[in-house]
Amino acid sequence: MRNSLMIKYTKSLCFIVLIVFSYMQNAWAVECGDIVTSDVVLTEDLHCATGYAALEVFANDVTIDLNGFTLSGTSELAGVLMNGFDNLTVKNGSIYGFYAGVNANQTNTLKVQNMTFYELGFGITSNVVNGGILKNNAFIRTDFGVLIKNSDALTTANTNRIHNNEFFENQIGIDVCGNHADDNFISDNLIWKTSEYGIRLRQAESTRITGNHILESGESAILLNESSYSAISHNTLRSGKKGLSIVSNATASCLAGDDAISFKNRFRSNYVLEFETGVQLGLGFDGSPSVFKNNVTLNKIYDDETGILFESDAHENTTGNGFQGTITPIIDYGTGNIH
Repeated sequence: MRNSLMIKYTKSLCFIVLIVFSYMQNAWAVECGDIVTSDVVLTEDLHCATGYAALEVFANDVTIDLNGFTLSGTSELAGVLMNGFDNLTVKNGSIYGFYAGVNANQTNTLKVQNMTFYELGFGITSNVVNGGILKNNAFIRTDFGVLIKNSDALTTANTNRIHNNEFFENQIGIDVCGNHADDNFISDNLIWKTSEYGIRLRQAESTRITGNHILESGESAILLNESSYSAISHNTLRSGKKGLSIVSNATASCLAGDDAISFKNRFRSNYVLEFETGVQLGLGFDGSPSVFKNNVTLNKIYDDETGILFESDAHENTTGNGFQGTITPIIDYGTGNIH
């Protein structure tokens, strides 16, 4: 009996030792410039000022757990760089000072969660990333909080989800950019005090934008530029120059599609409060139909100077909204708009 108990005790002790040893392997002291090929857990703050990335991921199925610590550096470096690998996670800490906090290229299934990004060029920049989940993060005083981009006609940047994040004093909160940067979902974010745009779509299609609160935007709370088939609903847009802008501008500067138009977007059941212009369709450079057949209905457009402005390139758009406290509900320089 005693021998049996001793054997069980010895086996249990060995098992515990293996667990501790495994954890210690994952929690090794990370150094600047490390190539990461397996899961790591930071054990202290790390500041990097040389090289081109603080940490570079070089394998699939890797998690970088900052474990409550801070990864910092200079504007010449990326914080975490990943290129051509899949199923990657960055979580549980802070990144500041780099030109990009997380720089991901050609990656499927990127997860970034429970992070704080501040004083960066980009919080997260992702080029040709599909199936990403960016949630429960904070972006403070970055140029771009999140950039989702497709830069090649043969690739995509689709089905990414940006959910339940907070953005404060960024130049642009969320930017989705490029032909075949489609079917992305932006939901339940708080975007506050952007100097330009809360959410900007450029040459992107079929984006769903719902449940966001976008407050005090410098230019537009939401801008759609050469973007079509998007559904925007149940958002609160409050205070600034423009609530929603739907335009077509050939200088949108992303991978362009075949047609320079903004077509069949739906903007429904939103609150649009305290703007100089609540909704603007078109730019008015000429009378050609470049912003057309969009649906702007069932919104509460309250306390704005102008409710809806149709410029001359806005054709056959449909509106039907509630106006309260808005000085001029509708100005229409376009053609065939219904209101």
